[in-house]
Order: sequence, then C-alpha cells, then structure tokens
Amino acid sequence: MRLSAHSSIYRTVSIDTLRDSVILFFETRWSKQKHTILPTYSHAIRFAVRYLNENYQEQSLSLKTLANTLHLNAAYLGRQFKSETGAFFTAYLTELRIQKSIELLQTTTLKTSTIGELVGFSTESHFFTTFKKTTGHSPSYYRKNLVDSTP
Repeated sequence: MRLSAHSSIYRTVSIDTLRDSVILFFETRWSKQKHTILPTYSHAIRFAVRYLNENYQEQSLSLKTLANTLHLNAAYLGRQFKSETGAFFTAYLTELRIQKSIELLQTTTLKTSTIGELVGFSTESHFFTTFKKTTGHSPSYYRKNLVDSTP
C-alpha cells in the first residue's frame, strides 16, 4: 500500500526522511494546484535549485560555494546539476538573474545599473553585456521598447 505524501510525514523515523516527506508533501500540493508535474530532482539538486532561487542576488554565489553548503564536491555537483536540470550551473544562474532583471525592468523605475546589482551582477558592464547577449537587447532598450506600455 502506497502512503500519501501527507500520511508519510507522520510515519517518519529520521530527520532526512521527515525533510523528504515534507518536501514531497508541498511539491505534491503545489503540483495539484498548478496542474503540472514537478521534476523529480534528487535531494541535492532540489536544494540547489531552491537555494539559487532564494539567493541569486548574492554576487559571490558560485558552484563552489553551493557545493560547500551541501558538503559536496563542486565537480560532482556540477555534473549532477547538468544531468538533472539539463542546464549548466552558470547558465541556470545567469538565466535566473536575467529573468529577475526583466521582472524588475517591467515593474519598477529603478536604474538599470541598480537592477543589475540587485540581481547579483558584480559590475554594470557585466550586467549590460550579459543582458544583451541573452536577450538581444540592452536593458534600457528592453524597458523602453519591449515592456508592455499599454495604459
């Protein structure tokens, strides 16, 4: 008999099992609400993705710092991350930062240099170069011409 995610929480015998049961419970509930199937990442990669989504703005964030947090070898974590998500760590982080900067361009009037800093780029030029390489446009052009300006 397969236990539901909810009932498995009450039958845990260790902290690791409890953590996995709680994660499964919330992922299952979220999945049902959104009518989508969530990826079945390993615990380390679920943690890594969640960590990136919560800490993308840290300029010092790197595969090595994340691996140290997880007590894993950086090369191993990088291979696992690519294998399970389909993206290299740096590409995933860059894409996340660009997506967050686009959200800020659409919803705020902050200077583009400030936005770059807020999403974790160490210099204004690195942000501008990466944004243009990723989107095909500069951040200021994107804001002026591609953000929906409908009243």
